[in-house]
Amino acid sequence: MQQDSLPPSLHFQAPNPHIPFEAARLEVVTAPREWPRHSGRAVAGVSGFGFGGTNAHLVVREAPAAELSGNDCIGAGTGVLALSAPTRQRLQAAAGELADWLVDPMGRDDSLASVGRALARRTQGRHRAAQVVQKHDEAVQAARAIVDGVPGPGVHTGLATDVSGAVWVFSGYGSQWHGMARDLLAGEPSFAQAWDEMEPLIEHEAGFSLREAVLGEEPVTGLDKVQIVLFAVQIGLAAVLRTHGARPAAVLGHSMGEVAAAVVAGGGLDLDTAVRVIVSRSTLLAELEEHDGGAMGLVGMSSAELAELAPRWPSVGVAVHAAPAQTTVAGDRAEVRELVAHADSTGRLARLIDVGGAGHTKAVDPMLGELTAELAGIDVSPCDIPLFSSATGTQVAGPGMDAVHMGGYWTTGVRQTVLSGEAVQAAVRGGFTTFVELSPHPMTLASVGATVAAEGVSDPLLVPAQRRKTDGVAALRGALAELHVHGHHVDLRTLNGEGPRADVPRTAWQHTKHWMQSRRATPMGAAVDGAPQGFTSRCPTAGTRGSRRQVWQRRCWSPRPRRRCSVQAPPCEPCRSTSSPPPQELR
Repeated sequence: MQQDSLPPSLHFQAPNPHIPFEAARLEVVTAPREWPRHSGRAVAGVSGFGFGGTNAHLVVREAPAAELSGNDCIGAGTGVLALSAPTRQRLQAAAGELADWLVDPMGRDDSLASVGRALARRTQGRHRAAQVVQKHDEAVQAARAIVDGVPGPGVHTGLATDVSGAVWVFSGYGSQWHGMARDLLAGEPSFAQAWDEMEPLIEHEAGFSLREAVLGEEPVTGLDKVQIVLFAVQIGLAAVLRTHGARPAAVLGHSMGEVAAAVVAGGGLDLDTAVRVIVSRSTLLAELEEHDGGAMGLVGMSSAELAELAPRWPSVGVAVHAAPAQTTVAGDRAEVRELVAHADSTGRLARLIDVGGAGHTKAVDPMLGELTAELAGIDVSPCDIPLFSSATGTQVAGPGMDAVHMGGYWTTGVRQTVLSGEAVQAAVRGGFTTFVELSPHPMTLASVGATVAAEGVSDPLLVPAQRRKTDGVAALRGALAELHVHGHHVDLRTLNGEGPRADVPRTAWQHTKHWMQSRRATPMGAAVDGAPQGFTSRCPTAGTRGSRRQVWQRRCWSPRPRRRCSVQAPPCEPCRSTSSPPPQELR
């Protein structure tokens, strides 16, 4: 099949005269010949006949020519090359062989996607590595980094040990940037398809086009638009991850991220209802931003420390419990600025958040009645997987639990303090240590890591799905690669699309000799140096170095003792009186 030719049949000398080959239009191939394509594709039959009567027949047919479609061009230009082995040494050896082959002209002639498709078909071992690269030189450099055991651009390594599954985290406001989602719309068909489904729903509810918003020359602004676009990005990212085989073991929503989490949880909200929720929520919060005059800030202080400072800045309240020592505050703009400056002067984390209005405080009270009316009677259902809520800081939904996403759930989430740290804590105590943030840029992973560390987990896996000002397709492939090398299920065969597969180097055997080293045996009947005639070996238990007494052995053929005798030369009495065959070597 690889040579596109038919090989001659082994050991054939002459045709069987009882078989009418010409009448059946059959012939035995006696010399290599081109594989004919009478029906348009090459077809051949191979038969094997065993000595025990077992017959095996195989029909081999040429695969149809690949016709690349839009789905086949997933992540055009970005290749994911996955390697694995049962040991780290064998993984490094495989990476070295791949690097050498990629430098070779034969390797350079193949696309990175074809190389990735070939590697994806191999059995995956415990020690894993994956390269997310766009050029052959990058692939060689990444493979050399794997060999040396050092970090490198596009290199992901790990042990496939995680069996608890991943928590998909849907973060809140603040991860937006100009140009977000553009690469994904152009390079990920499943992302574009998800947006195609949301586009008419959002245009009907909010009055603007998603694509026009993100593809325009001006950045997306205004709370009423930004939150809706962030929701759409989160839904699209979840669709891409699912396309490539990834599945959440649980979900966690952070403030506005609760809406997308309810959709991905598999039943909390359908897409139509979710669009209605996010549009109603963001529209009312935009009015708050316009008229409230408040502000929000992030400080490296605990709630207890902030309680002690409350008399100095009475209008400032806790909006988000992000981590044990990270808190988002909200209130009067001037007082929030003073508190952030105070935290900065003490060397703590301190920054203002680019959002208007004091969300999750009493400032939102005037809008709660209208939000309740907007969401009255929405359709909800139980979730298929565990959902950890930042509205309560606990698991509120999952298999065997009632539906919770009625209208009151969303008004509570807008008004009450966001308990995202407590929700992460509940997830860790539930056995989860892998968290994937679905957003245009990681906003919550740092606080998630701090919370996980406070729970005594020293090596959590924190994976961002996107990063600001980077190739969106490559970033998402990197997230999938990171999940794969740590043992999470990812369908590697989908990452490089459909098409031909390169003839990459096969997995090399590591040879280890197991032959025992032994001394050369004495020929049968031959005397050992210094032994009396008829004796062929020295007794291993008799005689000491420096002693004149030497004890020798030979096989005693006497029918009476029928044993090996260790005797001092000359032979023992039974042997003297018995006619024995020539001495033989002891074995």
